[in-house]
Amino acid sequence: MADALIQVRIDSKLKKHAEIVLLGMGLKTPEAIRMFLQQTINNQALPFQPHAHKAPNSATITAFDEVKKGKYSDSTLAGFKKSLKSKK
Repeated sequence: MADALIQVRIDSKLKKHAEIVLLGMGLKTPEAIRMFLQQTINNQALPFQPHAHKAPNSATITAFDEVKKGKYSDSTLAGFKKSLKSKK
């Protein structure tokens, strides 16, 4: 039973364009969002690999490869801050 509500503000053009694509696949926006969330759980990650408009640098590519090979260990915000301080 659906009992949680998610609200998010997005650009109206983004919403309209996404709805057109989703309707072409026979989906409504809430159904697509539920699918996205379920696949996130199933994959324990985003169900797609985000891409930037420019190519990622070599460190980012290496990090992606480590994740794919299962060599990634969970990081923390404290660890990230520490790594930033050590680079100064």
